[in-house]
Amino acid sequence: MQRDVFFTALLIGVLTHGYMLFNKLPNVDDYVSMFHYGLGYPLGRWFLALMGNFMFRIDGVYSLPYLNGAFFLFTLALSITIFLKPFPFHNKWVKRIFAALFVSFPTVTSTMGFMFTVPFYGLAILLMAIGFYLTVTYRYGFLISILLMCCSLGIYQAYWCLCAAFLLLFLIAACMNPDTKNKDFLVLCLKSFITLLLSVLLYLIINNIMLKLQNITLSDYQGVSQMGAFEFSQIPTILGNSYGWFFKM
Repeated sequence: MQRDVFFTALLIGVLTHGYMLFNKLPNVDDYVSMFHYGLGYPLGRWFLALMGNFMFRIDGVYSLPYLNGAFFLFTLALSITIFLKPFPFHNKWVKRIFAALFVSFPTVTSTMGFMFTVPFYGLAILLMAIGFYLTVTYRYGFLISILLMCCSLGIYQAYWCLCAAFLLLFLIAACMNPDTKNKDFLVLCLKSFITLLLSVLLYLIINNIMLKLQNITLSDYQGVSQMGAFEFSQIPTILGNSYGWFFKM
């Protein structure tokens, strides 16, 4: 365990988001879901629904800034510690700066507005971090990673991109390392691709099963109902639009 990374992330997280932890600043969704985890199955978040319903049976779900926010920051600090562990950093301050940026990024601040569900989102990020670590560290770790990343997608789909980004960074670092063998690098590329692809496919399969069991359909919110529905001929257009939006930022 890289304690300096963990405690740096935790300290910077508290300093950055302390006002949110010790005050109640709800957004519209938080007003509506003070005692609920939000939408689950209609948004394709079947694992969020399973965990939320389980919590209801224990003690309920509450939008508590100090408790939920502190748990979220703890999971973020643990996640970035796991994410950075396989990287061959030569300077400990680079790791600490990376950890500080990770917990103080604007999207973390935005997520804090959804205090009713941040503990679940924190778990989703942690599952992605563990999945990343198992994939790049152990020979057959990607098999467990597929399941972990699938469950993370079932909580909040956006964090799949976070894991994909760290896998890409690790591949770039491995490519720049003169000691990396070509065979090992190609195997790692293949494992990363298989893990990312199969986690999505498994998620979509389970999501369809859950929708049928609940006898509901996906919501049209933000195009969720079209999730997974695309043709291979659309890939060039999708890639072009993605790069176009990026350079317009």
